[in-house]
Amino acid sequence: MADNTSLPPSATKAATDEVTYSGDIAVVQVVRQAHVIGAEGSKTVTDMSAPTGTPAAASLSVHELPATSGGCSTLHRVSTGAVQDQAIVKASPGQVFGVYIYNNSVSPVFVKFHNQVSLPTAGVGVVAAVGMQAGVSNYVPIAKGRAFSVGIGITIVLEIADNGTTAVAAGACVVDVDYK
Repeated sequence: MADNTSLPPSATKAATDEVTYSGDIAVVQVVRQAHVIGAEGSKTVTDMSAPTGTPAAASLSVHELPATSGGCSTLHRVSTGAVQDQAIVKASPGQVFGVYIYNNSVSPVFVKFHNQVSLPTAGVGVVAAVGMQAGVSNYVPIAKGRAFSVGIGITIVLEIADNGTTAVAAGACVVDVDYK
């Protein structure tokens, strides 16, 4: 590992060797100290260990910086009671990172995801589903995101089966989809 690794242009380095960077991190390099064994400058290295006083399994502290852009977008949908409560979340390829569902009804509800750009039809082309018990709310995170190669569509129905088409009553649930 080179000891002259360049920082991205947006990174700033404080006098304390603390680096602040806002953006995606592809690689984290941990600095190690090479102990030269033998004549000075011989480049014979037989020991790669952490610098003196550093625990062998040192932890790396990463802090997210708040930002006003670059995060997920959110589709907010309140059930309308229309046949096959349906919506286009994104009319192009994207990823879903989480779903919040508040179910105010007496029956479970199911948010079905469709990989398409046109308004989806309940019971057709379902690629994923998230269910919520009656009278419950919860956020379901998808850590690395679920990819949709065409577009992201949803339908909200009462049946667990992929081919379910029974509409949810008006105002029975609220669905928020976090996507990019």
